[in-house]
Amino acid sequence: MHWIQFSIISNIATRYFNVSSNAINWTAVIFGVSYVPFAFPASWLLDQYGLRVTLVSGAAVMTSGAWIKALSVDPDSFCLAFLGQTLVGTAQVFILGVPARLAAVWFGPRQVSTACALGVIGNQVGVALGFLIPPAVVKNHEELIDVGRDLRALCYGLAICPTMVLVLLLLFFQKEPPLPPSPAQATLRCHAPITDKSADRQTYLQSLKSLLTNRNFVLLLLSYGINAGVFYVVSTLLNQIVLLHFAVSC
Repeated sequence: MHWIQFSIISNIATRYFNVSSNAINWTAVIFGVSYVPFAFPASWLLDQYGLRVTLVSGAAVMTSGAWIKALSVDPDSFCLAFLGQTLVGTAQVFILGVPARLAAVWFGPRQVSTACALGVIGNQVGVALGFLIPPAVVKNHEELIDVGRDLRALCYGLAICPTMVLVLLLLFFQKEPPLPPSPAQATLRCHAPITDKSADRQTYLQSLKSLLTNRNFVLLLLSYGINAGVFYVVSTLLNQIVLLHFAVSC
């Protein structure tokens, strides 16, 4: 939902912050840019330290970025808002890889697929709400002070939600269930943990090499990347595309 927050109301955000459309577009593009360098470290963190450390880290970074945005709702504070957006974009790398691991660690063989699907769908529901809620909350008022009031309400709402999630994670979320939910998890727990960090890195690099030399995986990676890239481009520019033809009604 944070990803598309500004670009879906690009016409309002450009007027309020007095910046170009390209600057607002970058508030969405920064999510993809931050994903590239941080995806591998985040997946390594998930692999080596488990769900709790990864989720708490992601929620903490996201909460920090969200509050920076909430506190920077001012026509002269776009750079600060962009910093907050960058932190939220960085936080996504800790979250996107979680559903499959969460399903495998916490659910039995008959529940894994459903749990993983719900986790992935949850992310898509957030994206859908990102298209719906910002235009409904932030109106294109003539006075910038009124726009700022609406934008502040939106940003505070988007900061309170991850704060609540972070508190719940800290209080209640465990790394794994007390008993393994499947034979596969029971087998993994029986194996002695690797203590040699160089061996950890070697195993992780071997896994990456195995994936990148797998023809079917590379084809899947390319096909998904093309589809996702087209979706992200159209979503980022959707406000400008619509206003190009329906400027009067908007």
